Amino acid sequence: MNAFVTLLGGWGESGEAEPIAAALRGLGVEARAASAFGEIDPGSDLVLVLQAERQGAAFNAYALEHGLTWLPVAFSHTVGRLGPIVVPGETACYECLELRGRANGVPPLAPKPSRFDPSWSMVASLAVMETVKWLSRSTNSFAPLSLGHQVEFDAFHLQGEVNPVYRLPTCPSCGLRHQARLAAQPWTEAGLVHRP
Repeated sequence: MNAFVTLLGGWGESGEAEPIAAALRGLGVEARAASAFGEIDPGSDLVLVLQAERQGAAFNAYALEHGLTWLPVAFSHTVGRLGPIVVPGETACYECLELRGRANGVPPLAPKPSRFDPSWSMVASLAVMETVKWLSRSTNSFAPLSLGHQVEFDAFHLQGEVNPVYRLPTCPSCGLRHQARLAAQPWTEAGLVHRP
């Protein structure tokens, strides 16, 4: 696989990025580190934004402006949320996710100073799996579950949910109401699976 991904955040003391990077490298995927938005190579096939509960909103604006495809990974003690994979101009963005979540009463994940490492290991493994599915989407029949969905997993209680995330036409970041074309429809996300 000639693909490479960038892991934003989680380096250093938190140590969240190292197990993900090691697992990806073990699968033949180059994993690059970034601690700031400007360090991200625009040729990256996917950017995993760790600690999305802290920096997801800010990175969303940056990614939309620079055309970066990214996967938000949020974690709070034992609960992790992955997705949706954000493909600028084609899928729901992070602000669509947040606005719809607030409208439906979904509480945001609160950043916590500690984490339960066995739970983080399971969520990190899910992030690796979703990354590999995204990178190999043109050669296999397994689309990433986080394409068009948010995956929430409580590793301590071994339960989870998969919720669809649709573009919000009135989204201030990616909404298409002001453009003279139709908004992308949810079923068009299937076409992203077969694209190299």
